[in-house]
Amino acid sequence: MTLKASSAMDHPSVELKLPLDGGTHRIEIPQETTLFFWGAVAPGTTDRLIPKEGDAVGSQQRAVQEISDCVSWRISLPDETKPLLDERYRHQGYHGRAWWIARDPVSLPATVEIEFKISGPPRTIDGDPIVLWTEQGETIPWGATIESTLELVPSTKRAPQFQTRQEQLWNRHTVYVTSRNPVKDKSETCT
Repeated sequence: MTLKASSAMDHPSVELKLPLDGGTHRIEIPQETTLFFWGAVAPGTTDRLIPKEGDAVGSQQRAVQEISDCVSWRISLPDETKPLLDERYRHQGYHGRAWWIARDPVSLPATVEIEFKISGPPRTIDGDPIVLWTEQGETIPWGATIESTLELVPSTKRAPQFQTRQEQLWNRHTVYVTSRNPVKDKSETCT
């Protein structure tokens, strides 16, 4: 299987938010649909995000640039691994970085392995250690590596039966709305 970058994102595509929980998630998606993977983090300290206004603006802007140099986010399918593209991201008064990539449709079912890694010496904002904040309000310590999995399975519904909305990265592309189901670890299952 070859994972090819899409020269233009077909609309609608399937928006696949990249998990940062170390878990496995099963997602039913329409077949033969462009895949749009993305995720975002923002720098802060262990107890707070740093807003884009106020005294810490310069420190926060430097931290946003530094995480671009220190974070790698990759997706892997059986035959190919690709780094994601990154850019500035603004959400609810905060600045961060978003990583994304649009991909041509893949044969389903398909397993996507995701690796998020922070490397390099620890960074600080005004003397406080930087941690990265997820959109869910969870923190990721400096030096962390998180491996998560998306299991993409074909839906029994046809593409037109999926609801659509604007994707949440730029709010300008139409995407299909899918639901993510966590897959329990087999060690947690009773026998």
